[in-house]
Order: sequence, then structure tokens, then C-alpha cells
Amino acid sequence: MNKRDTNYWLAGILDHTLQKMHASNGIKTCDSEFLAILKKHKLQGRISIPELLKMNSFKRFDQKLVIASLMHEKVKINAFADKHQLAISEIANEFINQKIAALPIIIKGLSIFSLTNDVSNIRFSVDIDMIYSDPEFLSAILTELGYIREDTVSSHEHCIMYKNDVTIEIHNYIPVIHYSKGAIKKAVKTEKNNKQLYFENAAVEETMIRYEDLVTNAQPSSFLHGILVPSINDQVLILCTHIFRNYVKSQFSFASQIKLAELLDVLDLIRHQSFELELFVKENCYETSVLFTACLLEKLFGERDFLDALCPSPDRAQLLFPKILQWSGAMYLPRLPEELVYFGLSEFIDALETKPIILSQDKLGTQLFDLHKYNSHGITQLESLVVTLSDNCLVLVVKLQELIPSQTADVVELFTEEHRCCFVIEDNSITTEETYEGYSWELMQGDYTLKIEIPLCYLDVYGNLKLSFIFSVVRWGTGPLSTCVPMKISLND
Repeated sequence: MNKRDTNYWLAGILDHTLQKMHASNGIKTCDSEFLAILKKHKLQGRISIPELLKMNSFKRFDQKLVIASLMHEKVKINAFADKHQLAISEIANEFINQKIAALPIIIKGLSIFSLTNDVSNIRFSVDIDMIYSDPEFLSAILTELGYIREDTVSSHEHCIMYKNDVTIEIHNYIPVIHYSKGAIKKAVKTEKNNKQLYFENAAVEETMIRYEDLVTNAQPSSFLHGILVPSINDQVLILCTHIFRNYVKSQFSFASQIKLAELLDVLDLIRHQSFELELFVKENCYETSVLFTACLLEKLFGERDFLDALCPSPDRAQLLFPKILQWSGAMYLPRLPEELVYFGLSEFIDALETKPIILSQDKLGTQLFDLHKYNSHGITQLESLVVTLSDNCLVLVVKLQELIPSQTADVVELFTEEHRCCFVIEDNSITTEETYEGYSWELMQGDYTLKIEIPLCYLDVYGNLKLSFIFSVVRWGTGPLSTCVPMKISLND
């Protein structure tokens, strides 16, 4: 497959995305939304303008405006790359001046361009990712160069360093995510039962790629002033682990975090003449992240050789990639390949065949039944849930089961397409963990009933007045016990 073929496939994916947005929103997708898609997938510097002009969906845009915006974005990307290159040069010179033989390794970002020498691999990057044998020492070097340190809570990140508009993440290690045996076993059972949602608390396990694992095959980059970059084989593995981790653990987000530009970076690397396919397969054929990325490349870009080498066709039926939905072990098993990339809250709720709730200002509240269809332990946590439209507010009234002595608290979450709200009910009081302007809730006295109000003006309501929600309760103590209730709401004027 050559660059022309890749651009053809990419244009088809963007066409599909635009048509999908148009169908779901009920409105014409505008220029700014199309540019937002390119920005989300980091494609501003890569997309081919000739292929763009062939797209059916592109014909309804102001083509001159979009192309001018893309050209402006490409100038900004190159300027940012120059700043990153200067920052790396300064760090390299400091190591040389101090006669320090062991150099840091730069992963992702500009290190990919330094391997491929292909300008399409230069894209906007928020930060420079570095890994080193002694992260604290590297942090001290950067402090001497005027960087300001910020510690992080992430175990794989040592700290983040800032200087002007340059950000450097120093990594302790690179996390490699695998499904646990329990998660795989339940995924197979869920698939056999023709279902898509199941619960598994210990869903993933983590191993590590350390500096010592990379430095043997790393090579100095003349483009990056002698700083080390991983070998092409190691870079492919790093990118695959990054892509898969963003999919399976997406931090309370139902929307896919996969970036098409990152998949295309992998595609460029595995086509490179220095990529050792046979060795890579020997070392990584059982890595979930590698198989996941290979499946996406085959489905989205027609790249079959990589997947064929990793996994013979008869074994592919066993490849299942459930996604953690972040309420105490709830996992979703996609049925269609495109769900891995075009995944969103509304698609998730549609896939569960959720019956719509019709609301209007002059209608009494609608009571939901079958509240425990998606329940981790089959134990009742919700007695009732009523949804009402009142004074241009969406109102949820939820009656919870009383806590028993061995149970300590309820963690309540409400997911919309754009927001996650979270609060804890403990000792008959509410503690807010995360909220948004306009959202309010109160614990009504006496019967453990919760009332949540959301003004419609704070929701992303399109012309067709359809909303998608997830209401979730996690009970801690003897559990955690999880219950989630998907809702699809249509509002009548």
C-alpha cells in the first residue's frame, strides 16, 4: 500500500465520520466541525488536499476557507516542531557539556519523523515525551535549564517540566496494558450470549517498558542533535501500547480517544525498510495492544500483511477488545469494528437497544423499569427512577436502597455526551467530586431519595432534541456493587 492508497482510505473514513455526524445531529455539518474532526485526529498536517477535494462530504463546505485554515494549521505545526527541536538541542548540549554519556530517549512525537524522514509524521504535539535511567537526575538537568517542575499522580510519569510554551513529560516507564484472564473469560461468555455489557473489577493488568529495555537498540538522531530515539521495532510497540491504552482506559469518557494520525504513524513505521517484521512478530505476537492496532489498521486502512503475520485468519474470531466504561468494572464489548473508533455515548446506548423515553413539559414523569438489567451482582440498589421535564429542566428523582451496616457509601455518576458528574452519598450527606455549572442535586430527607436537576440550556441539545445519559451507582463496602441505567430521552416542544 502506498501513500496514495492511504490517503484514499483516510478520505473515506472522514467521509463516513461526516455523514455520521450529519445523521446523528439532524443538522448540516459546518466548516468548523469538519476542522474540529481533523484537529481531534491530529490530521491537519497529514491530510492530502487533492484527496480532500474528492470527498463527497467536502463538497458542501466552503472549500477555500477550509483549505486556508489547513494551510495555516500546517504553518503552526511546523513552528511548534521548530520550538521542540530547539528545546531538545538545548538539552543535548547540556548533556555534552557535562560529559554525561547516557542520553535520554525521546518517544513518539518528533522521534517518529527522525526515523521516517517523512514530513507527514510531523504533527501538533502538546509535549515532548522522554524516558531516562534516572528520571530525577533528568529533572534536575531541566531545572538547571530553567524548567519548572510539576509532580503527577500517575505512576508511569515521573514529573512534567514547563518552560515558556514547551512541555516535557519525564517517564518512569511506559505502561503496557493487557486484559486479565477474568476479563477475557467473561468477554468470551458475553459474546456467546450475544450481549455487550458485563462487569469485571480486575479488568486489566500492567507490565512495563523501561529505559533499559530500549537503550540497547536505541540510536542517536542527527535531527534531534544526538538525543536517542527508539529503534523502529520498539517505536511500533510503544505506539501500539499508547493507542490501546487510550482505548481501553479512557478516563470516564465514552468517546473514542483513538487518533487516526497515531494509527498512520504505525502504518508508516511498519512499511519502513528498517522494520524487522519477523523479529517483531516473534517478540510481540501475543501483545493485546499490538493485535488491537493491527486489527484497526486492517479494518480502517486495508493493511492485511501486518495482521496476517501476527494472527492467522482462523484465530481472529477469538480477538475481542472490550472497553472499560469506568464505573467499577463495567465493560462494553463492541460488535462492529467501527465502534472501536467511532464510539460515543449515543452509539453505546443505541447498541444496547435502549427504549427511548418521550418527555414534554405538560407530561407527568416517566418511571423507568428494569433498573437492574445492568447490575454487577444481581443485588437491588435502586428502588425507583423517575425522569421529568419541568421548567426547562431535566429532573431525575432516584430512590436508593438504604445502606446496610457493612456498606459505607454510594458513588453516584451521571454521564452525558460531554460531561461526567460525580458525588458521594455518605452519612446522609452529599460530597461533590465533579460537577458542571447548572447541575444541582439534593438528598431528600427521610427516605434516601436523590433529586438531580439539569437545565436544558446546559446540555448539548441538537435540533432533534435527543439526549443520551448513563446513571450509575456504585455501592462500597461489601462490593463494590455496580448498577448502571442507560437512558435515551426525546424531548417534545
